[in-house]
Amino acid sequence: VQDIPDELRGSLTHQWERKRGMPEPHHPARLLPGSLVSRLAEAADAVVNSSHHQSIRVPGRNLRVTAISPDGVVEAVELESRAHWVVGAQWHPERQRNESSGEADGGVRLSRALFRDLVRAAKETRDAGRFSPNAAGVQDEAEDR
Repeated sequence: VQDIPDELRGSLTHQWERKRGMPEPHHPARLLPGSLVSRLAEAADAVVNSSHHQSIRVPGRNLRVTAISPDGVVEAVELESRAHWVVGAQWHPERQRNESSGEADGGVRLSRALFRDLVRAAKETRDAGRFSPNAAGVQDEAEDR
């Protein structure tokens, strides 16, 4: 999620740092109604892992905040475009497990569903011949020089 606002002219805030070997903390996240993350989780909230040291302060152009932690950290963003699948997760879906949080929560279901939906969207884009390396309108680094 940290790279998306940078590409779309947003801003980041750096804050927390976790010491190596410490258990990964978890916290609830509120999933905004009508968002892809809430539809994938089939819930209004999920418990997600929390090992980040920076977060989005102001979303970039055409990004919508779709999940928020109780302390106001942006946990997910989505590009406001039906033509492109862009979801940024602040947590690490690849490390989300029930046993790590000790709870049977919506975070595991959401994380697995995110991966499944990403693969579905990629296949759909490929099969429709719509692949473009600059699909979201992100400026190429060479253009910025």
